[in-house]
Amino acid sequence: MLKVNDSNIFGGGATCLSSPLKLFEGIFNFIGYSERAFVRHRKCTNYLTGITKKSAFTLAEVLITLGIIGIVAAMTLPSLTEKAKYKELETRYKVASNLLHNVVNYFHAKEVMIYGTTYCTAGQNCKGQAPIFTEVLAEGFSGIHALNKYNGQFASNKYYNFSNTTKFNPQSLDDGYMELKNGMSVIVESGNLNMVPIIYFDINGTGTNPNRMGYDVFAFVIDKEDRVCPLGAKACNHYRQFIESADDFTSSNYCNPSSSDAQNGITCGYFAVNDSNYFRKIMKKQK
Repeated sequence: MLKVNDSNIFGGGATCLSSPLKLFEGIFNFIGYSERAFVRHRKCTNYLTGITKKSAFTLAEVLITLGIIGIVAAMTLPSLTEKAKYKELETRYKVASNLLHNVVNYFHAKEVMIYGTTYCTAGQNCKGQAPIFTEVLAEGFSGIHALNKYNGQFASNKYYNFSNTTKFNPQSLDDGYMELKNGMSVIVESGNLNMVPIIYFDINGTGTNPNRMGYDVFAFVIDKEDRVCPLGAKACNHYRQFIESADDFTSSNYCNPSSSDAQNGITCGYFAVNDSNYFRKIMKKQK
């Protein structure tokens, strides 16, 4: 029988073992020793023939391992992709909100208040009476790619409500339009001269789907004392008909997955702020 003396492996003299019993004894004694010792042991495992040979993975073992990895990847990849999507939307929403706050701060630095000023819409022939709101607002953004396309009505028929059952009310999206250099679109509803404008952010741009309220489009208002709020918040109560009192958007009035109202989704920004899992939930409901 072939014997190799190496006391570093099993603590004794003969480590190429002379019987199956000794082999198992050696295995149990071996646990906890170094990788180098393990390699030495594998070189002399054929104790019957006395031939020293190295062991390796067979093709079948490799294929089985790759198959298991593939199955695990197939199971986890969809959830990882979903998480990446809703995290991107969540981040973009926060960027949009910060941009609007920065616009307000820009005008405050110039000692100009936005609230309380009478504005004209992009499509009205009243520029001599009042400034066009989108043109005023555009001054506060660092980069504008396009402004007031087709008198501001460029986006009026391109959006759907939250439940994706009907077009979002086009008359709420026709008073001003601009495209920012970061890819976002800003749509304005300033209505008549006495209204507080509603500012919609399409956080991934009009040219990118789904173009659905509450998914990639959110409404904000600049209310009294130039307070910026998502529409639906009690803090900004100029549009009282849209104030939400529900704790969960699924039971809300204007951010309800079951509603086919043409203005459904207009208050979803409120829930995006107050529910940390909002974007994850809507991605699940989109399936």
